[in-house]
Amino acid sequence: MARGDKHLEYFNITVGLIFDYLISNFPITQDIRPDVLGEPFEKLVIVASEETQRQKPNLRQQVGERYIEGSNIPPRIYVEQVLDWLEHEGFIYKAGAKDYQLTRETLTILNSVPEGLQEKFSDRLSQAVGDVANMGMRTVISETVGQIIGAAARSFTGHSG
Repeated sequence: MARGDKHLEYFNITVGLIFDYLISNFPITQDIRPDVLGEPFEKLVIVASEETQRQKPNLRQQVGERYIEGSNIPPRIYVEQVLDWLEHEGFIYKAGAKDYQLTRETLTILNSVPEGLQEKFSDRLSQAVGDVANMGMRTVISETVGQIIGAAARSFTGHSG
């Protein structure tokens, strides 16, 4: 898997975990941090070692510190940046200093059944994020998040199909 593909996969998994967490706790706003995303998110994180420094010296990781695998980005900063992107693109909104909630449009999309499938996007995500270690489930998450973002783009611009 190419480096960019892995970063996009991790982004999609993180988005899927955030959407799943927010819809599971709807309508209560949530403080989203790496620890609330749980074990599925932890599978994306490594603790830098002398071995990882030797293998990828260009990442400039500090031994003993936690990073998103294949990067020099700490988990907290990574999640904050994903949240910023989701907010900027209209998928979530910030309610107060640290609390987030799904926008009406995202909630509508998550509760819809995509053409050709038998289950809602939210149900599909929920099942897949529970088994993120399974490479097949990572693919399901990536595809589902891609479909959600595509549906949102069509919704936001007023285009269908």
